[in-house]
Amino acid sequence: MAAPVASAAGRAADNSIVSQASVRSLMQRMTLEEKVGQLFMTYAYGSSAGTVDGRNQAEFGVDTPAQVVQKYHLGGAIYFAWSDSVNNPTQIARLSNGLQQAALSSGARIPLLISTDQEEGVVTRIGPPATTLPGSMALGATRSTASAEKAATITGHELRAMGVNMDNAPDADVNVNPANPVIGVRS
Repeated sequence: MAAPVASAAGRAADNSIVSQASVRSLMQRMTLEEKVGQLFMTYAYGSSAGTVDGRNQAEFGVDTPAQVVQKYHLGGAIYFAWSDSVNNPTQIARLSNGLQQAALSSGARIPLLISTDQEEGVVTRIGPPATTLPGSMALGATRSTASAEKAATITGHELRAMGVNMDNAPDADVNVNPANPVIGVRS
């Protein structure tokens, strides 16, 4: 239940890890709505927690990403370029901070899982100045577990500094059907 929270300077700090007794106490005080909300992760539109975007109103019935987190007691948020949430590391860190503050001040008071698809290669949600690294097929072609581990370590450290505490990568996409090129070099 501990999640890194990014600072405005782009560094993450660990929240303290809670005991089993604390978890039981937390679960007892949460409403059913808050417990159900913790099962969900979604996107919201905006480059900051307080950005008013009409798409949030249309899809979630509220104006800002922070309000989406609070209204639905979300367990997580996911960042995509099309939702205007991944412009640069400082902006991402500030967004992460704002969403974590919204989660911690809501009824559930549980830090968010904040994720993105930073697979590297062709699926890179956060571009430069984040480190540009090869994708899975290129890393696999090296047959070097050390290279793959180094790439993953770099990616993890950079995401953590932005308050992203979950990367939806690597994944198990396998390119086995030449008639279906959707996976391509992501495999």
